Amino acid sequence: MVSTAATALVILLGYLLFVHWQRQHSARRPPGPRGLPLIGNAFQIPKDKQWLVWDKWRRKYGDLVSFRILGSDNLVLSSYEAATELLDTRGLTYSYF
Repeated sequence: MVSTAATALVILLGYLLFVHWQRQHSARRPPGPRGLPLIGNAFQIPKDKQWLVWDKWRRKYGDLVSFRILGSDNLVLSSYEAATELLDTRGLTYSYF
């Protein structure tokens, strides 16, 4: 017989996973490679010469590439034009006061 506490724990864990999944998929991010659950793209990026992976992703996804590592969203700006557009032109939109 399963105890009430164990049942409540399973329901709570399921709810938290659902909310986490819903937040991840509802946020509008630039295109990028799909990662593994929880760890994201950690195994796709080498410790040295990361720019080779980012260049490959740039050719596949464009000048703005987003990826996730351990729940942290990251953005690679692969061109001067993309960096100028986001940081200079729309900088106030994305800054926190």
